[in-house]
Amino acid sequence: MENLKPVYGSLNPQLSSTEHGNSFSRSTSCERTEVGSDMVIGSWLFVVSSALWGAMTLDALLNGEPANFDEALGISCQFIASVFFAFGSLLLVLRACDEETVSDGRCERRTAAAMTPMELYFTGSDELVAAWFFILCTLPFLVLGIYLSTKGDLALGLFYSCGSLCSLITLSILVIASMPENLEANNGTGSAHVYNLLESSCCCV
Repeated sequence: MENLKPVYGSLNPQLSSTEHGNSFSRSTSCERTEVGSDMVIGSWLFVVSSALWGAMTLDALLNGEPANFDEALGISCQFIASVFFAFGSLLLVLRACDEETVSDGRCERRTAAAMTPMELYFTGSDELVAAWFFILCTLPFLVLGIYLSTKGDLALGLFYSCGSLCSLITLSILVIASMPENLEANNGTGSAHVYNLLESSCCCV
């Protein structure tokens, strides 16, 4: 039997069938590898960095004796964010391993048309769930910014709030791009909503 190579960068079953004579999918039944491609290694480095970040903030919270409530709150927000980031990074590892170890027909790719609304917008792919976890990472800092602003430290509060809002906007693009329907767009190369918007705006000027 001819060895089939994994399908990279495409969630379009039609494209996969054309190139390899079969369709493949992300599935928990597929075998996963621990190391391999740059994506797998890079995703594991994300996990390690978030674990170190969490360990440092937890140590500072438990053993560092924060000077006041505001400092303790800031460290706690960092710890919570690191936990969300770790979960998101682990999902990227699973996604990267799936792309590397797609099997020869044991997995059937589900298209966006066959998914429920919950799957389409929240759980349809590992990268989509990871993107939502990264969104959650920013929320503790938004809360911290609002708290500091109400306590009188307006400059620092605005810094945290504006930074969090900017992160939310950019990560929202990642969420939209990770939705199954958008991953399937343009023959599996992904949607181009932002580019099309910028292109149309420039043409209108």
